[in-house]
Amino acid sequence: MKKIYLILVSLLVITSCKHQNEIPSLRYAVDPKTYYPGEIVNSGNTKIYGQWQFLYKQGGFGGWIIDPTYDYLEIIPFGIYGIIDNDAIQVIGKIQIDQQDEYATLVDFLPDQITAPDYQIGPKSVWLQSPDTLILFDLCADCYADVFKRIK
Repeated sequence: MKKIYLILVSLLVITSCKHQNEIPSLRYAVDPKTYYPGEIVNSGNTKIYGQWQFLYKQGGFGGWIIDPTYDYLEIIPFGIYGIIDNDAIQVIGKIQIDQQDEYATLVDFLPDQITAPDYQIGPKSVWLQSPDTLILFDLCADCYADVFKRIK
């Protein structure tokens, strides 16, 4: 009877544990030198590397807050980015640096032709509000800003 009781308790404990899904990573999905032979981001901007959870989009004339259109943005060395949604990598592409100096960092996110174009980011101004908050601003007046929180 004790054995049956222990087995039942063990099964209950095992089935009640929540397993957190691991977020897929670009590091295992793409060769680092796919787009550029070396690093394109200067040393002051390497803090943009990591996985970022898309929290919300804010802006427009009224300062509207809009739900995110995907789950995560990942940026890795050598100018590679990816969009992760529904526990899968939906887009892989390259970052094109349009300006990178002490005044501004302007980048364009260019998706591969193979991946789904439903998740386009476009040209943005990059601002790290803190080590754990990334903001990507549209390059126009009264446009939107995408706000992200660092996951990794």
